Amino acid sequence: MHGAPATFPALARAYRTWALTHPHMHRLINDRPLNRTRLPVGLDDRAGAPLVAAYDGDRDTARAAWATIKGLVDLELADRFPPTPTSPPSTPRLPGPGARGRINQ
Repeated sequence: MHGAPATFPALARAYRTWALTHPHMHRLINDRPLNRTRLPVGLDDRAGAPLVAAYDGDRDTARAAWATIKGLVDLELADRFPPTPTSPPSTPRLPGPGARGRINQ
């Protein structure tokens, strides 16, 4: 995707910023079942390509990373995080490409 951020932290920040700026649109897009039979062939792969590329082609790790940021954004939109001195919550630090089971320092 042309112009998409190239790293997971950049993708996560862009997604979170958009979701917090457009909470109703975020819910409309994400909170209902998706009938994949109505999607153009290859759309899922094209949409996920920047995230998979950020994880050097590792689709499983990319999917886990996406599920994490998606879940955290959903919790933030539902006001489920307690207030902290660093509110709003920062982007989580997840394993980067090749990290395999360790959290980036």
